This record gives sequence, structure tokens and C-alpha cells, in this order.
Amino acid sequence: NEDDEAAVAAIAGRKVSAAKRHGKQLWLEFDEGATALLVHLGMTGSCVVRGQAAPTYQSFSVDESAWPPKHTKLELELSDGGRIAYCDPRRFGRLKLRGADAARVPPLSQLAPDALTALPTAEAIRAALSTKRAPIKAVLLDQAAVVAGVGNWVADEVLYVAKIHPAAPADSLDAAQRAALRDALRHVCETACAANADARRFPADWLFHHRWAKQTTGSISTPIGRVKFDTVGGRTTAFLPAVQRRGGVGAAAA
Repeated sequence: NEDDEAAVAAIAGRKVSAAKRHGKQLWLEFDEGATALLVHLGMTGSCVVRGQAAPTYQSFSVDESAWPPKHTKLELELSDGGRIAYCDPRRFGRLKLRGADAARVPPLSQLAPDALTALPTAEAIRAALSTKRAPIKAVLLDQAAVVAGVGNWVADEVLYVAKIHPAAPADSLDAAQRAALRDALRHVCETACAANADARRFPADWLFHHRWAKQTTGSISTPIGRVKFDTVGGRTTAFLPAVQRRGGVGAAAA
């Protein structure tokens, strides 16, 4: 269609000058930033380089039986013969073209600081949470609220490590809980990235290893305790009621 043709014309023959990331948003800049191709992977998107192993995921796999891989939506052919494919079986991801200064216009301009590279100060987190009554899980998933880059399982892991109940109102967290939240954000993001998102290398005591029971309600017994499943902020949520607390330090478990 015309949109596809316009997209091809905008990047064909251009030189890639930078590859960047902010939160969940990836982008390539062409010709020193004159044009940018934004990539959001959604829930099942992936970028695959021909000749290299595809990224591995907990809940789905990339079909590499042929090239380009199945469900490819965009393939880039490089001047050295390299090929990069963007694949997305469920089509929740997004590709967008932007002109110069892409970071200054939506969606990039709307993002909160990056959770890994620009973690907000304790005061910035206090200020951000003080005006939000929504459940802390929902606030963490809001890419414009406190930090960008936190998805569903990361939010659950952060709150488990910080010992905070996912349904606790964001503005109800006291100073100790906010400090624990900030420490947990750094720990989970840095640990997952150091492991290259290979779940086999995640700490054995992480909630991650027990949250894929395909349950939306109820609970299961695990080596780290009883894991309960519920919907918080519109997303399936796993947590340990015996460990994670609402309100302030010492509040009763929910």
C-alpha cells in the first residue's frame, strides 16, 4: 500500500548512523538522525539477524525454519549482505517513521526516564508516586509515569523483591517502601540484562520461575512460598501475599 511504499522510500539507500533504545522503544537513526525507524516489540515481537540465533522467550519462540522467519513484517537488507527481520505473530508491536529529532516528539518524548540507564532519584520517585492513587503495579506499567521499560513480569519481580503488594495504592508507599522499590528496579533490570534475558541464568529465588502457571486466579505452592494470581492494572499478576505488603512497613499482608 502507499504507506508501505512511503516507508521503504524513506529508508532505502540510507546509512544507519545509530541504534538506540529508551524503555521498550528501539530505533534506528539514518543519515545522522535525519530519519528514524522506531520499533516497539509489543508482546511477541522480535528482531532477528540472519545467521545468528534468534532471541529466546519464555512464552513463545521464533520460527527459524526458513528465511525470512515466519510472521516477518519488515526485512532490512544491508549493503554488506546482512539481513535483519522484524517478526511479530500477534501483531501487538509497532513500526513508526519519524524525522529529525525523533526523541523530541511522541512517542519518545512522552516516556518517563529509562529504568536501566536513567533511574530516577528517590525524590523524583516520591514526587511521581505522590499524585497517583492507582495500584503500584499499574503505575509501573505506565511508561510515562515513573520509569520506562518495565513490562508485566518485570513489574511483578520488582514488587516481589521490594516486598510490596501489587495492589497497594502508589501514593500510600512510605519512604522505606519507595527506597526498596528503587533498589529493586535497579537490581531486577541490571540482573536481567547481565543475563542477556536468559531465564536459566536468573537467580533461583526469583518469582519469575513460578509465574508461568497459565493461571489468572487462584494460587499455587512453590519453593519460595504460595504464589497467588490476580488481575491488577488490567494484567495478570503473580505475587506472594505472605511476603508482599500494602501501605507502610509492617502493614498486614493482603
